Amino acid sequence: MQNLVWLLFLTGFLCNPNPLKINPDSLVTWKGSCVVIPCQISHYNGAVLRDISLLWFFQPFYDTIYSEYSGHLLYDSSATSRHYITRLRSFSGSPLEFVGDLEKKDCSLKISQVQMVDSGIYGARLSASYSQPVQRSKWFLNATVNVAESPPEPKMDISPKDIQEGWTRVTCSVPYHCPEEPLRLTISGLGGTRLSSQRTTINNGAIQTVVSLQMTLEDHGKSLVCSLKKWNWSEISKSTMQLDVKSHLDYPSATAAPEPEPTTESEGTQSSLSEPPPSRVPISPLPSSQTPHDGRTLWEEFSFLSEARNQPAKAHTQFIHSCKELTSAVVHLTEQFQKALLQIRQRTCTVPREIKKP
Repeated sequence: MQNLVWLLFLTGFLCNPNPLKINPDSLVTWKGSCVVIPCQISHYNGAVLRDISLLWFFQPFYDTIYSEYSGHLLYDSSATSRHYITRLRSFSGSPLEFVGDLEKKDCSLKISQVQMVDSGIYGARLSASYSQPVQRSKWFLNATVNVAESPPEPKMDISPKDIQEGWTRVTCSVPYHCPEEPLRLTISGLGGTRLSSQRTTINNGAIQTVVSLQMTLEDHGKSLVCSLKKWNWSEISKSTMQLDVKSHLDYPSATAAPEPEPTTESEGTQSSLSEPPPSRVPISPLPSSQTPHDGRTLWEEFSFLSEARNQPAKAHTQFIHSCKELTSAVVHLTEQFQKALLQIRQRTCTVPREIKKP
């Protein structure tokens, strides 16, 4: 009997998922900044929800007397026109916007100029109709917002960890959940001639900048600086990383394999002696196993940068080679077609006999 009860509970849980989605549900921001709580509404058991109404609460709680959620009401869709963005106030008085669109199943909420007292739990209460005959249900989901006094220092990562001469990838990131108000995140400290173009993205709850640097032994002891700036270039936070660049010769080579002994023709080779053994200079393995956040390996990045000048010439050579191969294939197919056509004519056509004169 107990197993049957658990089975019924599990079946109801799996067949009645919450159509509200908040991802991520734990967000970090700082005083004076902004934060967007990303909220989406999906189907419910395969049915499209209709007649949607939505409430947003700050510090929500469940009222057992009324069997309903309550708290500091921030937004009520039933009391708001759908034709314009609603501008309200948060618990601390900070500007608050419902930046979602219920017709597009978007229930996101934005808080600007956040204050320390805006830290807490934010809950969304959804009410909608579905299925035939019409049924109406309610769902609830919350998210946590943590407000810091000041912006965090950017986090800097370098790949590979052991810096050697050659190309190195540097990544700088800061948690950020307000893409509608973009910031700048820059990496500096070395000459710009040895930096690839910086790529900055804002997604998955973070702003991130990636750059490739060509390290030399002269960079040993220098510092890289990652700066978080407002859109007007005023700096609000930064972090530094001191470089420890080592030569390839500083790394011990792998155990050397024994030199191959000379072989003769009687052993089945074509020459009397084998090729000379390879050089004993230790060569550090290419860091192709290090995969950066954007999916491209360091070796692919190096190849892209070092071969950029040769791309037009290589493309021209490949084009000429492809044209020659195509021409050869067309000529070959034409010859085969003519031979086949001749054979068909010889099999089907009869030569008329000579007509004798009367």
